[in-house]
Amino acid sequence: MRGRARPALVGLCITLMGCAGLQNSPQQEYAWTCIEACRADLPPQCQIESVSTEGRIAGLCTSGSLANWDNFNRCLAKQYRERPYNVWLKERGG
Repeated sequence: MRGRARPALVGLCITLMGCAGLQNSPQQEYAWTCIEACRADLPPQCQIESVSTEGRIAGLCTSGSLANWDNFNRCLAKQYRERPYNVWLKERGG
């Protein structure tokens, strides 16, 4: 019994370590916080594709809707100005 339990335990540890790696970085969390604050300005023809670990936002819009993306970008810029990353991080206790 003991010989079979060890591979299961190793598999569980690897699984848990893998899940821990799926957490967002602080920069990603900050970007998602700003995205949520600007969700109303995100055109319905656009969607957020991803946020890199450095906090860079990638979006995709259907043709003809890029002009509406500017409102969303202005909102993000305002969020970044009014609540900079270092302030946001301190508020979170980081």
